[in-house]
Amino acid sequence: VGLFGQIGDAKIKNIYMTDGIVIGEDSCGSLIGYAYNSEITNCCNESVKVKGVSHVGGLCGEIYSVAANKLRNNADVIGASEKTGGIVGWNNIYSTISSSFNNGSVTGSTEHVGGIAGYNNASISNCANNATISGYQYVGGIVGSNNASGKVNRCIAVSNMITVNLASVNVGGIAGYNYDTGAKIMNSIITNNTYINGYPCNDNSQIVYNYDGGTNENCNYYFGSVNDLNNGISNPANW
Repeated sequence: VGLFGQIGDAKIKNIYMTDGIVIGEDSCGSLIGYAYNSEITNCCNESVKVKGVSHVGGLCGEIYSVAANKLRNNADVIGASEKTGGIVGWNNIYSTISSSFNNGSVTGSTEHVGGIAGYNNASISNCANNATISGYQYVGGIVGSNNASGKVNRCIAVSNMITVNLASVNVGGIAGYNYDTGAKIMNSIITNNTYINGYPCNDNSQIVYNYDGGTNENCNYYFGSVNDLNNGISNPANW
């Protein structure tokens, strides 16, 4: 469900959406419900609220073998089940999300909830989240779950209030769950304005929750001016 319910072998670019609501079940996004073998470039969801069940994203519900670049979401995203993300609900294999920014709150009632993607087993780079993220488990500022072939590189969690409803397990400032050999989080940072369940992140273990072979490299905190950082990443197209 979306402006385009499903696309394949297509190119979508330069679309700006405002004032509305998208309501559906599986694979919901303001722009596209499900996309495969396509390119999506320079699109913005300014104020179209998205509500669905699973695979729910601010722009796209699920993408498979898609190059997504320069996407921005400023609206609320709500998922009643799994895989809820600020840009994409499920970033599936052979896909890339790059130079994209989420500024809308993301709420998932169950698991895999993230500022950029709820569930990632592809590539995410040069992206930022500056919004509240909440879910039951596997909740992260950039990705809820990063599994198997998932790679996250050069991403920033700017000012997050991350809330989980299951005794603070499987939650992280960047990734709530980084699972299996091959899953990597690299060169990414959170700011000292990131909180988990109301408490500031002040331990490296809170940046990424690694499990069963998942790794993170060169991930850290940023203790400079958050305003300066916001100014620098507010338009990822300039990165």
